[in-house]
Amino acid sequence: ACVTALALIGDKKANAVLLNILRTETGYIYQNAITALGTLKSVEVVPELIRILEERGAEANARTRAATALAAIGDPRAAEPIARRLVDESEYAVALDEDGLKRNWTWEAFVTAARSFQLPVFVAPKMIERIENPWEERPIKAAATIVLGLCNSPQAPSELRKLLASPIVLIRQAAAISIGEGKVRELKDDLVKIMKGETEKNHDVRRSATQGLGELADASTV
Repeated sequence: ACVTALALIGDKKANAVLLNILRTETGYIYQNAITALGTLKSVEVVPELIRILEERGAEANARTRAATALAAIGDPRAAEPIARRLVDESEYAVALDEDGLKRNWTWEAFVTAARSFQLPVFVAPKMIERIENPWEERPIKAAATIVLGLCNSPQAPSELRKLLASPIVLIRQAAAISIGEGKVRELKDDLVKIMKGETEKNHDVRRSATQGLGELADASTV
């Protein structure tokens, strides 16, 4: 509770205290200090959070908290370290959710953090591979689709256009949102047609297209 209170006070002087906790404590106190550093949003702590993110001996919970904290801070130095976690096969440990679908909670947490950044081009081929892999379940394919739009890759627009026509509703939704979050403006007209129901009848997908257009913030679609 004391660690959380330090962050809520909002005083950047708390950085030193929290960093000291990272060096001297373990368990929940250590993990809460990571979260608190993200709440403070101080760029001074970015190198330490990146170190935790990349420390393979650290607990998964600590590493995902570090990624979440880096996303909250939004410093572009974190984009490549998070991107490396997305393509590292050793990060991929599969578990089943309550519906029996294969999930990877650690990797999915890195995906959520990655949505705060524009990602390097090397991420795109691995996301395309994951989307096309018949072994992967819908939630993982959708998460990879979200990431694809955030990659500064020439492959992204054509792949996302194909995904807008996927037979899987969740993938079509993810592609529409990805286009918006990734500012893939060449697909704006595709989203407009979906939003208007010209090329899409599913209401959830149409809502996602509307959301994507909002993310694009293109005055011509308003």
